[in-house]
Amino acid sequence: MCAIAGQRVLPLFGRQYGMLSDMFVHINKSHASLDQIVSYEKGEAAFRFIVSSLRATAWLIYAVTELVFHDDIPKPRYWRNVGRGEYVYDLSESERGRLKQFFDGEIGEP
Repeated sequence: MCAIAGQRVLPLFGRQYGMLSDMFVHINKSHASLDQIVSYEKGEAAFRFIVSSLRATAWLIYAVTELVFHDDIPKPRYWRNVGRGEYVYDLSESERGRLKQFFDGEIGEP
């Protein structure tokens, strides 16, 4: 699935795919330097970026895995089967609230 098609189906996909591609997957100048291990404070921008990236990546894996195994999941959270092998991304209001809590760091699972 290309990033543009993924973005239409799953809004966060395009941004996350681009960030992972630009900063981590493809070799760039930042890979040429050796970084020391550092300890981050909770309020630091770098710490917030790392944690939010991990949360977004974990959620993306969760959502895509649910789609792949949709027929084996008793109560899917993100996808609805519309027939003929087609699925739509369909969040309930309670699930939207749960995702907001997850991304705001209030709960530990998607």
